Amino acid sequence: MEDRAELDSYFERRMPNEATAPLFAEAKKRGWDFYLGYAELVEEKGNTRRFNASILVETDGSIVGKDRKVHFPGHADWPSSPSRASLEKFSNIFKRLPTAPEPLLLERSPPHDTSTPSIP
Repeated sequence: MEDRAELDSYFERRMPNEATAPLFAEAKKRGWDFYLGYAELVEEKGNTRRFNASILVETDGSIVGKDRKVHFPGHADWPSSPSRASLEKFSNIFKRLPTAPEPLLLERSPPHDTSTPSIP
């Protein structure tokens, strides 16, 4: 992608933001903690930097852990065996969290209507 403005449009500049605020609010209301991965764009010392970021959000809506890496899927130098460094960075935070109920799985595809015969 050659157009920097178009590229940057895929990155988040803050978290939570307008698009994710409803997720943070609903999770706080229900007392859920969650993990969120996203593309992050930051300005540091006059330089624009892009990260593959992930955050761990506590039940009160606060961000209690953050990890950044600079490699992205599809990059020519993608390692053949990814490291476990990201999990290790969050290990102390996970130990502090209360035991969570079974994860909530959301069905994204519509249910199949089995009463309609398929057309060969």
